Amino acid sequence: MLPPLGMGQREPAHERNAVRPRLAARAQDSPWGSAFVRQSRSHELRPLLSQWPVPRPSNWLAILNTPQTDAEREQMKKHIERSSPMGSDSWTRATAQALGLRHTLRPRGRPVGWRKRKPERT
Repeated sequence: MLPPLGMGQREPAHERNAVRPRLAARAQDSPWGSAFVRQSRSHELRPLLSQWPVPRPSNWLAILNTPQTDAEREQMKKHIERSSPMGSDSWTRATAQALGLRHTLRPRGRPVGWRKRKPERT
């Protein structure tokens, strides 16, 4: 498993979109993806891409082209369904706290046993 990126973040999943269904062998080979645009300094769409908030790792393309594990896919699914921060546990908790998103880290619904039992009548 590769180390996480800065700020507790993993790679942007959208940059792998062409690789998962095998539309491209590598993320940077898909002409419709941001990885392709970032590789070409003269691409007309390059000015539309935002700068990273942290320095991009030097082995970015290796990280990007490493297949996702089942655990990473499940984490991504949970992140999307709950709109929760995604990253290391400590970073996720701190970011959720700072952004008022702690509720996205808890299971949905009422906690088990939330209602007090009524005393039995004898």
